[in-house]
Amino acid sequence: MITEYTHTYCLTAAQCNAQREVSPATLVQQIIDVATEHADILNIGFKRMSENNTLWVLSRVAYELKRYPRMLEQYTVTTWIEGYNKLFSDRNFVIRDSMGNTIGYARTVWMAIDKDTRRPADLSSVADPSATRPDLECNMARPGKIRFPKDHNKPSCYTFGASDIDFNRHVTSRRYIELVIDQLPLDIYDRYILTRFEIAYSHESLCGERVTVTSGTDPTSGALVSAIDGDGDIQKCLTRAWFVNRADGSSTEASMFLN
Repeated sequence: MITEYTHTYCLTAAQCNAQREVSPATLVQQIIDVATEHADILNIGFKRMSENNTLWVLSRVAYELKRYPRMLEQYTVTTWIEGYNKLFSDRNFVIRDSMGNTIGYARTVWMAIDKDTRRPADLSSVADPSATRPDLECNMARPGKIRFPKDHNKPSCYTFGASDIDFNRHVTSRRYIELVIDQLPLDIYDRYILTRFEIAYSHESLCGERVTVTSGTDPTSGALVSAIDGDGDIQKCLTRAWFVNRADGSSTEASMFLN
C-alpha cells in the first residue's frame, strides 16, 4: 500500500503569477490534484465513492510556506492521510524544492457528501487505518476557527460564470481563492508575501449565483480575513491570510492594506 505519495512539478511561465511564483490558487489546486491522485491509488477516489453515491468535498485547506516555488523551478508535493473519523479525513502535505529542502506544509480536511441530498455521508466504508500515517510530521499549526471582524471594507460583487464551475457543477475551490486574492492591489503582492493561508468552505455555489466579497483585519493576529457570501447572507467560505515584508521578512498587519 502506498501510504505516502509524491508528485513532481515544474512551474512553467504560463502558471506563474506577476511575482514569477506559483500563485496561492494554483498551489491549492495542485494540493487538491495530488490528494485526488493518491485517493485513486488507494481505491478511495471518484470511482469508489460513486459506488456509494457519494463525493469527496474539501472542507478546509491551510498552508504555510517559507517561500513560493519560482518560475521554471522543480518542486515536489507529498501527501499522506493523517487519520479518519466518521465524517472527516485529515490529509497533510509537505512541499520540497528540487534539493529536497522543505519549503512548506499544508493541512486539509475532507468530507464525503451524498450526491442526491448533498448531506454529509459516513466515511466508515472507505476508512482504512492501515492507509494512515499519523507518524509523519506536518510542522505547521492546525487551522483554527475563523471569525469575521466587525470592521471591514466595502463589499465587492461577482457573478459566477461557466468557467468557474467544475465537473460537479459547483464553483471550484481555486475560484474562491482568486476572488479573495483580487481584493488587494498588485503592488501589495510585489512588496509582501502571503506566508500562511487558510480557507474554510461552508456552502456550494452554482453558475449564475451572485456573491459579495468582504475583507477586514483580525484584531488578534493581524491577519486579513475575507468572507464570500451569497444571497440571503449565506456564507460560502471564510479565508485568513498572514503577510510578511519581502524586503526584511518582518510580519505585517493586514490593516495597512485596507485603509
